[in-house]
Amino acid sequence: MRARGLVPIHLDQLYHLPHTDWVSRPEDEFAALHDAAIMGPRGVIDGNYSRLLPQRLQRATGFVLLDVPTSVSLYRYIRRCR
Repeated sequence: MRARGLVPIHLDQLYHLPHTDWVSRPEDEFAALHDAAIMGPRGVIDGNYSRLLPQRLQRATGFVLLDVPTSVSLYRYIRRCR
């Protein structure tokens, strides 16, 4: 990704406070970080947060949708929560 000049943007890293056990940032702070991150010239975004999707779609040149079965998603969630 970096070899192609793409910056990875992980929305979970913006949404959760660093060095905490998944403590969320205040909504306005997350929105400001999100909006600043998507203003870069080239990036790949990992995450959903659909309430901020309109801003991302305005700047998007492509869209990848992973259609993962619910059973697989639940298994992965449970495995991460151990």
